[in-house]
Amino acid sequence: MALFRLLDGVLTDLTGGLPHSQLAILPGTTHAKSGHAASVGYHDRGPDNQEDAVTETAVRDAPNPTAFRMQQTYRWVGEVVADLSGEQLRWQPNPTTPSIRFHLFHIARWGDVLLQRLTGADNQIWHAEGIAERWGFDPAALGVGESGEMLDDETAMALPLPERAVLFAYCDRVFGAVDQALAAVEDEEMRRPVTDSDGLSVPLGASIAGQLSHTARHLGMIECLRGMQGLRGTATD
Repeated sequence: MALFRLLDGVLTDLTGGLPHSQLAILPGTTHAKSGHAASVGYHDRGPDNQEDAVTETAVRDAPNPTAFRMQQTYRWVGEVVADLSGEQLRWQPNPTTPSIRFHLFHIARWGDVLLQRLTGADNQIWHAEGIAERWGFDPAALGVGESGEMLDDETAMALPLPERAVLFAYCDRVFGAVDQALAAVEDEEMRRPVTDSDGLSVPLGASIAGQLSHTARHLGMIECLRGMQGLRGTATD
């Protein structure tokens, strides 16, 4: 499965295990000059042998394999929701299961946090543009990182998330900016200290790896919610 292949590859990179030629197949490539992880199509990928060649070259040429995989994961998130209507984004199978749009909002908020850690900017896009206020949120009621994290089910499900176009616009800006920032990360920078959400100093590499695992989990949840609505994902790839 795509999600398990992704996590397996991350563990390989972090533990120094198998060589890149034996890494799990991932559906993406990179532009050699820019370092950006480019998609080859979320639901319309080529034969496995083509993906092997794409992935081996992409990981080999990436300045940092873990940062590259983080880029790919944000690309996948954008692609897996691109064909969904507003109704499909809002759909919930029951009152305690978050909708796809909640997962998307949550991923983007933590992507904005990661972007600030990568760039050292004074503010996240979220704060610099006063997005919480524009969307009618009380920032203090949005949980950890103003992301919906650690809210009870009832509160989380009641968040007045904006319409599709507005939510997608924020997500696109975050994913685009973090993609550019990740493209510049090289191995030595992975040890640079950054401050985490608990106020502790951690290496940048640990922050990227943590967001990679976190985002992959929510990507899997989005795929499940697609399947429950009779839509195609990649679970059988």
